[in-house]
Amino acid sequence: MTYSNYTEFFRKLAKYHKQLRHTPEKPSFFRAVVTEDPLGSNYHVDEMLKAFRSTIKLPCMVMELFTFQDDNKQMADNIRRTRVGGIIILDKVDKHSHDSLEQTLDKCDGIAQEIMAYVMAYYRKYEQKGRLELNSVQGEPVGPVGDNLYGIRRNFEITNPVNLPYLFDSEKFDDELLPL
Repeated sequence: MTYSNYTEFFRKLAKYHKQLRHTPEKPSFFRAVVTEDPLGSNYHVDEMLKAFRSTIKLPCMVMELFTFQDDNKQMADNIRRTRVGGIIILDKVDKHSHDSLEQTLDKCDGIAQEIMAYVMAYYRKYEQKGRLELNSVQGEPVGPVGDNLYGIRRNFEITNPVNLPYLFDSEKFDDELLPL
């Protein structure tokens, strides 16, 4: 799975989910890049911030681009890649209603659960593409974001075989490189 495939997969979920209904004219799907650095986490949500200045459809989904780790613990020649990704479902909270926060979190959690249920069903049907690690799914409330948006963040892991990326291709290097 490439970053492009991953993004398109979740963009389609936002497009066809009946409460999200993402369109280019009324966006409800955004990408975020989470980076780790010595000073802590950085969260890059430029795409969503630009949409706030124009038009954004709520509720919305923010998809975190995945990080990954390769391993061959099970068998020396069976390399597996575990991608750690996340989604955040956000909606506006009424500042004048104390119950609005819990109602919004419940609504966002329901949508996040529906998205994760689809992801699980997809990987059960297409096992050769990977496996959603159910015990990796975690959730937490988030907010406030932007203009009083709150919601639910779901993290998850998808694992699949990746033997081909580790095949050495000498054509990709100059001949001056030390021979193997």
